Amino acid sequence: AADMSGEMLDELVIARPIEATDLLRRWYWQKPEGGTTPQTKIYIILHSMKKETLVELYRCFTAMERRQMHEIFSKKRTVVKSEILATRGEFMQRLSQTFT
Repeated sequence: AADMSGEMLDELVIARPIEATDLLRRWYWQKPEGGTTPQTKIYIILHSMKKETLVELYRCFTAMERRQMHEIFSKKRTVVKSEILATRGEFMQRLSQTFT
């Protein structure tokens, strides 16, 4: 299930890179409210993508945002499978809502 959601995430991000970067920007500035922190969610999403998808996504960020995302990407975090699947699901659901 994790691999399938990763593939679906890649396809959705490639189809909607601007919307994906906007959502990650919103998460970046969001205050932690308990549960998975916004920065951990970003970490999960960035690590869920293939390198090619990540490169395409990074093209939509400003230079400063790329540095911020890379900082999150590079900081080792411990996450569990359920957290990964829940975060991917939330991201894809929110990204899919931009189609309407």
